[in-house]
Amino acid sequence: MWKAADFNGDGLLEGDEWVAFSHPEEHPEMLPHILEQTLRDKDVNKDGAIDFQEFIGDRGLDHDQEWLYTEKEKFDQELDLNRDSKLTGNEILSWIVPSNE
Repeated sequence: MWKAADFNGDGLLEGDEWVAFSHPEEHPEMLPHILEQTLRDKDVNKDGAIDFQEFIGDRGLDHDQEWLYTEKEKFDQELDLNRDSKLTGNEILSWIVPSNE
């Protein structure tokens, strides 16, 4: 993320660059980098999408069935807007950078 926020390429983060690095969700130019980082971290099978198992990850080990059911509903009803059983592009960004509307 450092390189992405270093808009002028001088190797330093100053002013708006530091803000973009510290709060990338508030800077539209940083959204592609957030998406890339999320896929690097969560996309275990490297298909360019996040399925429900990848969405839950290790968090599922510490929770009961009711929690899993609630998370599955959230995944299916709120996040997977095109109903293809995976999150891509803007669906991932809506999850990682919610608009809080």
